[in-house]
Amino acid sequence: MNLRRVILFSFGLGSLSLVLLAFLGDFEVQNYALGAAGSKEQMPAQSYFTHATYFSIGEKSKDFKLKSKELMLSGKDYFLFVSPSGEVLPKGEGETIFFKGKLGKFENGPGELRLERDVEVYTANSSISANEIVYDVKRGGVHAMGKVKSEHRSLKDGGKIKIKSQDLRFWPKSNKARYEGNVEGMIFRRRLYEERITFAGDTVFLDLNIEKATLDGNVRVSRKKTDATARKGEVFLENYNKKLKYFVLVDDVKVVERVEIQGKLHTRKAFSEKLEGFMRERKLVLTGYPKVYQLNDMIKGNRITLREDIEVVEVDDALTNFRVK
Repeated sequence: MNLRRVILFSFGLGSLSLVLLAFLGDFEVQNYALGAAGSKEQMPAQSYFTHATYFSIGEKSKDFKLKSKELMLSGKDYFLFVSPSGEVLPKGEGETIFFKGKLGKFENGPGELRLERDVEVYTANSSISANEIVYDVKRGGVHAMGKVKSEHRSLKDGGKIKIKSQDLRFWPKSNKARYEGNVEGMIFRRRLYEERITFAGDTVFLDLNIEKATLDGNVRVSRKKTDATARKGEVFLENYNKKLKYFVLVDDVKVVERVEIQGKLHTRKAFSEKLEGFMRERKLVLTGYPKVYQLNDMIKGNRITLREDIEVVEVDDALTNFRVK
């Protein structure tokens, strides 16, 4: 079936409905000074309407519905919108995508909707805001740019992940996202007594299907009195209450921990090639030439375990296992 487009426009108390197989003819009303998605560019309007609703329906494309206060048509190439809002209903599997913004442009050829100013795109379990968002209606990809803020809800335990960045590419159907540029995030657990954890990196890839975040470049993971940095890392969101590692940092690992020793709060530092964090047991395990500096002592071993708020350091070397206090 060929693509059918239905355009409904209402004016004041009256209404006008147009059903088109293509955009036939021009409705020359006036020249309207609205650029492409809010740019300074002046473009002569071929057709201009207020309080418009636009539909795009077809077998091979997703059903697309958009409302706007003002709409300008430029032949068959693109539309310009003021205060657009609407939704995309996916064909087959996938969530409905909702969106809104102050300015918008829809290009027929590539099937891209570009939104600017106070932009929001959201599904039942994810929301994104940014300075500018491009939504690929045909392929279902979201590209958010400038002061990106997002929130994703875990389908398994109801927790939330909030992430800020400069750039985001999100694929709602596959539940995957890639963040770049000053990425900072925080994980909120469903149970109030379970502590929050913050993370950062140059790039973060989030796979919500397996609830895993992969961090790369200037990686940082922080929780309560502990800050850890490295070049790469992973956070396993589902492992909070399991006897499994919750996060892993590798390559040039540094740990700074505030711990009470002999009745006073001291800073304990550790270095290694790999760090594993176990939330349930509240411990950090360092391997790969680990070293710990505590008070005036420097402790070495093949494997060193630090426990939260405990001054005792557990050390495994090639022959023995001992504890240092």
